[in-house]
Amino acid sequence: MRLPKFLQTFWIRLALFQALVSAVLTGLLFGGLYVAMAHFAKKEFSTEIERDSASLISETQVTGPAELVEEIHRRVALRSNAGWYAVVDPKGHMLAGNIAPSEWSPGWHRFDYPNADKNDDEADEHELLTLITEVASGYRVAVARDTYRLHELQESFASVFAWVLVLGVVTGSFAALGVARALRRRVAPLVATATAVGAGDLARRVMISPAHDEFDGVGVATNEMLDHIQRLMQRVRQVSVDIAHELRTPLARVRQRLERLRDQETTSEATRNEVGGAIENLDEALSTFEALLRLARIEEGSSRASFAMVDLSALLREMAEVYVPVAEDAQKALSTKIADGVTLLGDRPLLIQMVVNGLENAIRHTPEKTCVLLRLERCADNQAVLDIDDNGEGISQSDRERALMPLVRLDASRNGDGSGVGLALCKAIAELHGGELVLLDAAPGLRLRFTLPVHRA
Repeated sequence: MRLPKFLQTFWIRLALFQALVSAVLTGLLFGGLYVAMAHFAKKEFSTEIERDSASLISETQVTGPAELVEEIHRRVALRSNAGWYAVVDPKGHMLAGNIAPSEWSPGWHRFDYPNADKNDDEADEHELLTLITEVASGYRVAVARDTYRLHELQESFASVFAWVLVLGVVTGSFAALGVARALRRRVAPLVATATAVGAGDLARRVMISPAHDEFDGVGVATNEMLDHIQRLMQRVRQVSVDIAHELRTPLARVRQRLERLRDQETTSEATRNEVGGAIENLDEALSTFEALLRLARIEEGSSRASFAMVDLSALLREMAEVYVPVAEDAQKALSTKIADGVTLLGDRPLLIQMVVNGLENAIRHTPEKTCVLLRLERCADNQAVLDIDDNGEGISQSDRERALMPLVRLDASRNGDGSGVGLALCKAIAELHGGELVLLDAAPGLRLRFTLPVHRA
């Protein structure tokens, strides 16, 4: 089950969980206190009535019922009296008091407040808790108290509980948000470094804070891992460059010897054809080695020293003029749609190499009658989009990432020859200029999409 969008953020879930925990703990604490307070208050309230009843009966036990009736008259007449009393004879006749209970069986009873206004919202809170006790000779005494004070105490405590619950939830939420913000601030460098490394910046490292806490421990371990990966990558790249550099000279010498053999008058025609094929294979190998060396120099970033303002619109038009006849010779058509005035800071020869590789990829690896489109558009965010589209067979989505790797040839989907370094060079040149290259579906065919930062006009 997919969570709502706002709950997909860990920090929001943490804050809500903390608020829920605060509410539950506060509810349990004050719920327990409320139950204990209510029980204690009710017990004290009942004890007060029992004491008053016992005092009244004991004071008049010796003198008899007449003194009991007289004492109730006296208590009811007092202005400071807060109690309710009544006494009846064995026949049930009211002898004295300020209440008239509807039932006189001994024990505890609850009766309506005398003359209560039924339209009053607080009428239900005015209830008489009454203790009826039977004394000598069949007389019965009722002693009662208004429960309004008990209700007031319970409501006051409930109100305090509600405010404490709200404050607990709010405080817990703010505390959780503070913790979440601190965690996000500590995790952000790890995420930023991982994102940068994933984008190809192997020199990026996690900043270590002076706290040297658990997050810094993760950062140190991450940096050590990245150092090891970078060393391995540098060794692999250096081995590739060394191999290309060391083999280029002996292969060139072999080529020269084959050329001399081919040009000798004593060499037969069949031998010349075989030697010519061998020379072509050597030229492909030398071209691949040269491309690998060029790719290594580009990835080092040393070419940025020669950056200057380049009119990309004019450069693409020049390249289109050169490659229109090349496409026609290959029984294909090249069209353009180039926006005016797009300039960027870059290396002109490398940009030419990037466009050449892209156009040759579209022309060489597609069938006849393929249409190739060279398009340049300026975006609103100081970005330019350069597309090279063809309506050929295209590349499957699962192979597009591999197609941008050096020495990868997808002959099954893009027929033709080549060194397998062309698109890798395009990608490296685009990244050198602060952009990127992605392979997309041209529906049908393949789209090379270069996104490059451009100069603001």
